[in-house]
Amino acid sequence: MAGIEEVRASVALANERVNEALAAVATAVIAAQDAHSIFAAATQGSAQSAVPQGLGMLAQAGENLNLANGNLNGWAGFADEYVSRL
Repeated sequence: MAGIEEVRASVALANERVNEALAAVATAVIAAQDAHSIFAAATQGSAQSAVPQGLGMLAQAGENLNLANGNLNGWAGFADEYVSRL
């Protein structure tokens, strides 16, 4: 089993990776919102039945990214609590 300092270092490294993931998710949220806006503008007034499905998929992707963001943000509190118990 790893020593306390090794665990703390590993948690700190994991936290760095989570921060990288948060930045990537933030970028992905903006891109998904942009894609939704672009597609919505391009298909406004379209009679194609697939348009709402496409818009729904982009909206769902944005919601999933927001859920991922919440989980990643939750990591910070978890990591602080975990390390404090070591």
